Amino acid sequence: MSKKPSPLIIILCILCGITISILLAVVAVQFVRTPPPAGTVDPMRLNQSEFRQLGLIPTTPHHYILRIVAKEWFFDIGQTRDAPARITIPQYSTVTLITTSMDVVHSLQIPGNPIMMIIPGKIQQQTIVFDTPRTYTIVCGVYCGPKHTQMQLTIVVTPAK
Repeated sequence: MSKKPSPLIIILCILCGITISILLAVVAVQFVRTPPPAGTVDPMRLNQSEFRQLGLIPTTPHHYILRIVAKEWFFDIGQTRDAPARITIPQYSTVTLITTSMDVVHSLQIPGNPIMMIIPGKIQQQTIVFDTPRTYTIVCGVYCGPKHTQMQLTIVVTPAK
């Protein structure tokens, strides 16, 4: 006849499992790092920096720079405050996102790419090839205040002709 383990043994096994899981999570987080900034900028003088020109800037055919300032619940790409942040690009476009924050830490993530942490005073840069026609809805992934859920950027990738 098999003997059941005592409740104390079961509790100890559960606690050991939880402890090991927490330890592994802490170790894993130590190896996840935000890429180093591409530069620095004074958040109070963005209009005197490269961020005076926001939005989608064509550099060569199918290559663009998308300059974004994250601030108070919206991604500023040069639109008016009440207009949606929305750009349209053709399929197979290469876009270099150049971002900074004017106020607090924000983030954005384009599916299939690393999260970009947007930090005041730091310039973050990431280059992405948009090879699938679709609409990407990007939201801020860091709680930044009461209207955080309204902070969105839409990238529409149209089929190549």
